[in-house]
Amino acid sequence: MNTTDPVDLEALRGHTPGPWFIPSVMGSSGGVAHANGYVCFTAIPRKVDEARQLGESWLDMRDRTKQEREAIAAEESINARLIAITPMLLAEYERLTAELTARRARDADVEALVAALREAMEWNWLDEDAPPSTVADQCEKALAPFTGDKT
Repeated sequence: MNTTDPVDLEALRGHTPGPWFIPSVMGSSGGVAHANGYVCFTAIPRKVDEARQLGESWLDMRDRTKQEREAIAAEESINARLIAITPMLLAEYERLTAELTARRARDADVEALVAALREAMEWNWLDEDAPPSTVADQCEKALAPFTGDKT
């Protein structure tokens, strides 16, 4: 899946529902858990090169690689937090998609109404001798499909 592709919600049906959480277990390396057990691990496969340089003590090597190890641990933690909120993100995506679909349907109805009213008004405005009641009749006729009136 490319990040620019639309999300296929049907392909996501059947996922493990939330809540998911990040366990605070000693030795846990970037895992995301669910009540049913671990769902996934977020451990990053790259490891810090902890080979000691010539004349370097083990403590010096640990100090030298501390920043890289902390960066990897931070990235694993960020990945775990993102994965843990995925069910909430999916639910919000579904809600927004439904709202957008409803708005587009309303917009289409409004556009159709405007077109029908313009058509009714154009017909009448061209006929200078048409009485005002004809304009109202034409507008009511144009509104009928949207109001449920049987005109």
